[in-house]
Amino acid sequence: EFRRVLFRSPQEGRLLLDFKMVSSEVQLSDLKVAANRVEEFLQQVPVSASVVSNRDLEARSIYNTMEALNTTPNLITDSWLSSQVTFSLRGLSTVFDNVGFESTVALYIDDVYFSRSFGFNSTLMDIERVEILRGPQGTLFGKNTIGGVIHVVSEKPEMATNGQIELNYGNYNFLQARGKFNKELIKDKLAWRVTGALTKRNGYINDRVPNVEAQNKTNFYGFRSSLLYTPNSKTNISFRAHYGKDNNAENTFVYASKPDYELLGIAADEKSETEQNLPAFFERQQYGGVAKAEIELNPQNKLTLISSYNNSIDDYLGDNDVAKADVSRWGRTQKLRNLSQEIRINSPREQKFAYVGGLYFLNERI
Repeated sequence: EFRRVLFRSPQEGRLLLDFKMVSSEVQLSDLKVAANRVEEFLQQVPVSASVVSNRDLEARSIYNTMEALNTTPNLITDSWLSSQVTFSLRGLSTVFDNVGFESTVALYIDDVYFSRSFGFNSTLMDIERVEILRGPQGTLFGKNTIGGVIHVVSEKPEMATNGQIELNYGNYNFLQARGKFNKELIKDKLAWRVTGALTKRNGYINDRVPNVEAQNKTNFYGFRSSLLYTPNSKTNISFRAHYGKDNNAENTFVYASKPDYELLGIAADEKSETEQNLPAFFERQQYGGVAKAEIELNPQNKLTLISSYNNSIDDYLGDNDVAKADVSRWGRTQKLRNLSQEIRINSPREQKFAYVGGLYFLNERI
């Protein structure tokens, strides 16, 4: 953008200067959020919100979503087992794993509500951004949002052909391979995107029993696939499907005690070493999909339809007596199925009177 400024000076007469305005490299990037169920710039949203973008994920070498959330102010994440994730916003938290308690922090993935966090897989791929909305959000996001909302948004298919492969290696033989491929099937009409991930890692806790030690590992693989169809400039239709499986997880744990404490002559846990008679068995399988249609009825109204189905099953069995003697075992099988349908209509946010409304249905089976 150019600006022309005319200066008048009694000594020099007229002086004409041309200025060219350029963007600063240190200015904040234009981030978008869907805090009002409509995408808009973060600076214009009257909500206490934070956004972790895909650039942030790459710059910090973050390999899963849990690690990304841990860098957000006022947000605390914790996980005892791989399927027992707890989110705490502004001091409000709930043990998501207990089916008798409703959550206080709502979890959304691609506009779809996940009623229990054991349906949350931290090794999500192709993330565009993670939105964290603090404080009650019941007006637009429904119940169970007293603490706030965590919304994970994945990348959309592009009308282009490209791909990317990422390899990571770390301590305890950590190995992660992630890749994505995007293909334009019909020019400016149809695009397809597929992503996959494989994660392996040895456990950081040493068990003196060899067969137990062999189970204390992480072994995950999964994929996500999506289609985007734009028949015209006013209609976007997308389909997403995902599948993931954990064959093992680092679930062995130790109890702190004095090194000289040996109950019945059995060596006690010390630092990161333990001795258990039962391997900590964990296995999880997740799959589901979502169909979304966005239709611009006219310049003042936009209709959104979202249908989703998600299923999660996990099994756990562990040793809880903190000794090689077979005294106590604990385990369970969890199954979760969510079926939801949403119909929403909204106006542009920039107009003086903006509105959003709709109907929402959720069927949860635990």
